Amino acid sequence: MVNSSSTKPINISSQAIRDHISFALNWIDDSKDHASKLKGRSKDDISLVVCFGEMLIDFVPTVGGVSLAEAPAFKKAPGGAPANVAVCISRLGGSSAFIGKLGDDDFGYMLADILKQNNVNHSGVRFDPSARTALAFVTLRADGEREFLFFRHPSADMLLHESELDMNLLKQARIFHYGSISLIAEPCRSAHLAAMRIAKSSGSILSYDPNLRLALWPSPEDARKGIMSIWEQADVIKISEEEITFLTGGDDPNDDNVVLKKLFHPNLKLLVVTEGSEGCRYYTKEFKGRVAGVKVKPVDTTGAGDAFVGGILSCLASDLCLLKDEKRLRDALLFANGCGAVTVTERGAIPALPTKEAVLKLLEMASNPSLLPQIGPGASSEKPLSLPTPRSCDSVLVMAYNRGRAASIDQVWEASAKAVQDKEAIKQKLYEDLNQLVPESSNSQFSRLEELKRQLEASSRASTSSLHVNLSFQNIYHTFMFVHLLHGQHSHPIGKQKGVLMLKICRSMKEIKYSAKDKTQCIIKDIR
Repeated sequence: MVNSSSTKPINISSQAIRDHISFALNWIDDSKDHASKLKGRSKDDISLVVCFGEMLIDFVPTVGGVSLAEAPAFKKAPGGAPANVAVCISRLGGSSAFIGKLGDDDFGYMLADILKQNNVNHSGVRFDPSARTALAFVTLRADGEREFLFFRHPSADMLLHESELDMNLLKQARIFHYGSISLIAEPCRSAHLAAMRIAKSSGSILSYDPNLRLALWPSPEDARKGIMSIWEQADVIKISEEEITFLTGGDDPNDDNVVLKKLFHPNLKLLVVTEGSEGCRYYTKEFKGRVAGVKVKPVDTTGAGDAFVGGILSCLASDLCLLKDEKRLRDALLFANGCGAVTVTERGAIPALPTKEAVLKLLEMASNPSLLPQIGPGASSEKPLSLPTPRSCDSVLVMAYNRGRAASIDQVWEASAKAVQDKEAIKQKLYEDLNQLVPESSNSQFSRLEELKRQLEASSRASTSSLHVNLSFQNIYHTFMFVHLLHGQHSHPIGKQKGVLMLKICRSMKEIKYSAKDKTQCIIKDIR
């Protein structure tokens, strides 16, 4: 396990900076190779994440830190782990769908409408006239423990039949995500297993979040057996420390050997252990490590784990190569940590799920503690947000730079070079006009000089707005200095050649202002 407190500073190479910039700008649209293999399908189809399982109504106390019995009132909020993940992916800009069953009642239609409002494909939703939509009362007590009370005996989500599955939707899934609650009872269990088979045979990545809810299982042993019954079929698994302890019979969840020997199976591509506000650990066949979390003042932790899953699956759906590239995987996990952090600052599950912009804003604020008061209720009294891992800090800085200052460093250089070329052309034209003064008459010389003066003055006042780029000498200088400060004594990501170009640009900007003026004065002097 990587200990962030003992991690040594990392020298930032040019390639590392380029990798981070590429991820921050393109993490949603980075699946061209896979797309070329799936002709005839839209971009949304190619990156579709289909979530299977329960959707219900959470009733959350209007005040925090109390038991269910002590709560003065409750606020209803849509929830259910698989549905939460589907909505989160959509809010982050991804493509998602939900398959499950709701009651043919007001709550059921309200939940279906929420999926629609959040642009989640709900063609796989079915309604049961003989059962009610599931309800759950959820609270975070003062001791930090969550308390659940479920009403589903049986609820509509438990009654989904294999014959009601949307086969076409399952076959389109790039990732098929599910939990364990749908394994508790028939007929939903059989429908769940059939959906896994269909998705797997269609080439989908299977994603599993056990989401342990002991109160819903007949016994702890049934829960352990049911959860582990499909364990080795999953390609990606997200699990909490508490779930490790439960599934391993009380072993230390922080022991890498426990995780690797008892939970990591040969077919697994990624196992992620969430640690709440502390972040997460990750394990693959090639590497393992830890990514620190983002500290915020929590209001309600309901849905935080689902937001984390939504964040990592959004990244993974657009680029399966993340599983083979540790640096990019760490960036994706940092983003997922940010998704969870944003979610705990509001009450409820789905109402609190983040947008991509909210997550990037939080990560940017985490790199600038002076902005901390803007994060969450009462956050100004908290300790500054921090991202202890040097590589993670660097990633956030680069994302902030790209979002706030330019689309990319290369665009700045291209615009700078074009500005200089245009100015040089103007200067050359003025020189040619000045040289033509000699054979002209004295009267015409003075009139031409007056005209050239006006052109020079207009040229010195003109900005580069005509180039559609707000790029003055000061803009270029400040951009250059920002990159220099960001990278310290390390190599610039733009390379030595563009560094030389920077100096040429600065000199040219000065020459544009003074060279033509000096030559004009010389000609005036010669005429006199």
